[in-house]
Amino acid sequence: MLEVHVDVTIRRPLEEVLAQFGDVGDHERNGHHRGVSFHVLSETSQSCSYSQVSRVGPVRLRQHFELDKSVPAHQVNALISGPFSPGSIKFDIVADGDNGANVTATLCSTRPGLTQLAAPLLRRSLARALTRSLEEDRDDLESGRYASRLGAT
Repeated sequence: MLEVHVDVTIRRPLEEVLAQFGDVGDHERNGHHRGVSFHVLSETSQSCSYSQVSRVGPVRLRQHFELDKSVPAHQVNALISGPFSPGSIKFDIVADGDNGANVTATLCSTRPGLTQLAAPLLRRSLARALTRSLEEDRDDLESGRYASRLGAT
């Protein structure tokens, strides 16, 4: 199994961090993840089906995810199809002090074959990409851009 864990602390209210991580539509509209585009296929208050295209050098990876938003503090993006499916990206989000949140992201793939054989090499590059994405989310939140798009401060 291929698994990567990354943590980030975000200095914004917990509810705002929970909302931003579950707001795939905002990710689609504002494209704050370099080299990644999102397209919401369907969405309810409890779930979101979306496609994601990630550019890795000259290669484009197309993946389909189902986000379970039923427990905002434990958001599971199940990877339905794509090069690392089956798998998931999970976000566990907890309060960190009065005005902050700690986010633990766990990327997991149980795909047999080449993914498992290349896991030692993939872990390092996937950890870098996941860290970069979490830092982009942190920047979006701590800059106040996300709150301003919601009409909050």
